[in-house]
Parts: sequence; C-alpha cells; structure tokens
Amino acid sequence: MTTYLPTAFRKARVLLFALALFMMGGCDSDGHSEDDEIMVSRFGESESHNAGRNCMNCHQSGGGGEGVFVVAGTVYKDDGVTINPGTVVRIYTEPNEQGVVLVSLEVDDRGNFYTTEQLNLQDGRYVTVSAGVTTRMMISEVTGGACNSCHGNNVEVIKAP
Repeated sequence: MTTYLPTAFRKARVLLFALALFMMGGCDSDGHSEDDEIMVSRFGESESHNAGRNCMNCHQSGGGGEGVFVVAGTVYKDDGVTINPGTVVRIYTEPNEQGVVLVSLEVDDRGNFYTTEQLNLQDGRYVTVSAGVTTRMMISEVTGGACNSCHGNNVEVIKAP
C-alpha cells in the first residue's frame, strides 16, 4: 500500500529545503556567515581610512562601512597631529594593567585600530596604549568602543610617544 503525503505537507517540505539551500549560500566552508568574519587592525596594513573620525558612524549595523566595529580609533604621536602606527591598544578588565587583557589591537599604518570581535565593554573596561616600552593608561573606565567619538572632539586625541 502506497501512502501519499498531503499536498500542503509536500509544499512545506519543498519550501523548507529551498530555504535551507538559500541559507547555506551565505556561509563559508565552516558554516559561518561571511558577516561573522572578525576584522582586526594589523601592523603594516593600510586598508583603513579617515584617521581621527568616529569609525562607528559608518561601521555599525546598517551603516555604509564594512563590518560592525566594536572598538575603533586613531593613535597620534605626542604632537597630536602625526599618526602613530606600530603602537598597541589593549583593553583590560581591571585598572592599571591588571586583570585579563580582553583584546590587544595593533595600530595599522594609517594610525587606526579596530576590531569586530564581540567584547563586553558595558561592565567598564580599562584602556592602555603602548609604544615600545612606554605605556599610557586611560584614567577612567570606558563602556563603549567608539574612541574617536570623544577623543579629538571634547577630549584630547589618543597619544603614544
């Protein structure tokens, strides 16, 4: 005896199969969406742009920039004008370089640092910027990663010697 599936069930099965194929089209070989790729600044790279501007104006959900940045900004030399590539920005869980380093970001050739890696900043985090053996620490904790939204506007630019 042959059993037939009701027409509505067959249509639903075909639609589910088509939906599964569509969803797989946006994934790479790991099964992750292309949007899941973590972007992070690196020494020697020069793909970034707009030094000194608030990166999050464009690099946000629905913004025109590639990737949704979680932390981003620009580092300058002591003169406050010349970009300072090759420095490192670190975010700690505790003040004075204590606790866990949540992220260590290399400042690229355009003076910018950024990451799309998900980080919990809401609990208050502590930022340092290092050039060689010299490190400067932010006095206050941060709860957001749009560094240039304050630095260079109502607060001095980020400087590393």
